[in-house]
Amino acid sequence: MFNKIFKSNSNEIHFNEKLHALEAKLQRQQEVISHLQTQLMGSFTADFKDFPGLAIKISFPISDPADLRMDFASTGVKKYLSVTPDMLLESPMLALSALSEHNQRRLMRRLVLSTRNLQPFMVRLSTKSNNQLHWLNVTVSTSVSSGRVLWQFIAMDVTAITLSRELAVRSNKAKLLFISKLSHTLRNPLNTIMGYAQLIDGCSDVNEEVSSDAKIILQSCERIDTILNDVFDATNLDLGLFNAAEKNFNLKDLIQSLHESYNMQAVDQGITLTSHVDVPSVDIRSDPERLKQAVGNLLSNAIRCSEKGEVKFSCFTEINQARLHATITVSDTGAGMRDDQLSSLLESTTDSLLEDHVDGISDLRIAKMIVERLGGTFGVTSVLDSGSTFKIRISFPVAISQPKLIDMPVATKFEPLRILIADDSVTNRKILASYLEQKGHVIVEAPNGLDAIQKARDFIPNIIFMDLDMPSVSGLDATMFIRRLDSEVKNTYIVAMTGQVFERDRSAAKDAGMDDFLAKPFNFSKVNKIIDLFSYV
Repeated sequence: MFNKIFKSNSNEIHFNEKLHALEAKLQRQQEVISHLQTQLMGSFTADFKDFPGLAIKISFPISDPADLRMDFASTGVKKYLSVTPDMLLESPMLALSALSEHNQRRLMRRLVLSTRNLQPFMVRLSTKSNNQLHWLNVTVSTSVSSGRVLWQFIAMDVTAITLSRELAVRSNKAKLLFISKLSHTLRNPLNTIMGYAQLIDGCSDVNEEVSSDAKIILQSCERIDTILNDVFDATNLDLGLFNAAEKNFNLKDLIQSLHESYNMQAVDQGITLTSHVDVPSVDIRSDPERLKQAVGNLLSNAIRCSEKGEVKFSCFTEINQARLHATITVSDTGAGMRDDQLSSLLESTTDSLLEDHVDGISDLRIAKMIVERLGGTFGVTSVLDSGSTFKIRISFPVAISQPKLIDMPVATKFEPLRILIADDSVTNRKILASYLEQKGHVIVEAPNGLDAIQKARDFIPNIIFMDLDMPSVSGLDATMFIRRLDSEVKNTYIVAMTGQVFERDRSAAKDAGMDDFLAKPFNFSKVNKIIDLFSYV
């Protein structure tokens, strides 16, 4: 399956390179046109007679704008406007006949404005000639000479590039839809495994060995979740949908948690993971989840590639001008990379390096792209049969601590909450309900959005955990309906639950009126943070 995705990416990259070449060519042609227009403001010469696009010159007296005169029309008018130059000379208004009413109005508004400010402008128009649609980039210059207003039109045919763009947009939408469905399909069963492992680990009557096994299952689930995130992030990055969620966090804590997370993976493989950390305990501002993902990918790759020996992990920092400058290094003792592989990783957007190493799902490429999006630099040195060293240099603004005016009490008590869980998956409902019931909360379940609306009316919950993708009535529609109810339930705290984790899904949930977002698979610690919002002293 992943090979197909890589092949699709390769084809799409080739297609995009071709599209960029067309755009560059168009830009050069537009520069030439601008230069020619500057030189030919007063008149068009015979050189424009067989212009490969469309060239027209129209004038009218300042005293009588209705007295239009066609001063020049290139032979291209026959192809794009279905008229001959002679026909236009007799009736200039025929030039508008190939345009839709909408495009006619757009063009006329711009023309009227240009007679006032004499500023050139460019507009993209479509024309229909001989049942064929053409797209034109039309550049218009306006001047005044001897009591007449002169309009010069030079149009370039951009049909090919426009159709290519439309094809790229459709291809990207199809790709996003496929990845989104794949996300939902895989994350639901992963949420089941992760949920039951957490329930087992949280049971007071299980022995230490069972608890340890449950923790191993959880760590494996988290690794799978990271792999899925890599695939989906690759899609987001390729489509330009990457968004960093900045917040304050402690870099030292993040580095230490990374060492703890990947040390067990190293032990399982017989590898020693050593770390050297020199990071002050100050808060910085960036996207901690993205940074953790990028560095985690390097650690996972290093451990996987090292059949023996050790993986070295270090982070050294210095503070200068209210910024924390960090150098993060990961070194392995693996097989290393050839020069062509190294070049492919550092210089190309293709995935050729990792097509031969599907296990890991482009983790190196994703790490590089994330680091660069966060404003850092990514470097690598490698020696065949000796290993590779990856180095991240990145700078973070030091978070400004707000003065603590009042000592706020810590929330330590709670009342049992009324919680509605709406999810079409019986297993997902059961897992979350079991956990919350253990905490003493009162739970009601709904298998779809319609049932969720009715039970929300009757139950008046404090919190609704609402799955987005449900039959009959979706979670989004159910939320919008609840927000419009003439009842106190319209103010209920609603949490979106979904395996579709693209930014558009978060935006859709927010627009529907949801208060929080819980991506599957989720750790119960995230559920606890939501529950803690309703705690009191």
